[in-house]
Amino acid sequence: MIEVDGNKGRTAGRTFAGLLANSQLAGAFASLGSRPDNLSITINQTVLPHDFRKQLDASVPGFEPARFDQADLVKFQDCVPGPLLTQMQASRSRDPQAVEATRTARLIFRNMT
Repeated sequence: MIEVDGNKGRTAGRTFAGLLANSQLAGAFASLGSRPDNLSITINQTVLPHDFRKQLDASVPGFEPARFDQADLVKFQDCVPGPLLTQMQASRSRDPQAVEATRTARLIFRNMT
């Protein structure tokens, strides 16, 4: 469900997709100012239904993995070989199945004004 609040000038996409997928999906709205959490993506502008879908579709090839501090990746990271740390970070910072399921899901819009 996408909630558009014209009075507050923001849009909230309730995706319930999880932090990794929402972090990637929020990238489609980075130029508008967006922030993800485990349940949603908040966009700092109102985004109308057609524009919301258009923005998601335009960003398909460019969904960036979520970025996390390398130091927070694993305990005892000094003991883990560099290539393995890189592989771990790649697998822990993406959720392509959740991104695709959320991106292609039917959007329901609710006008909060």
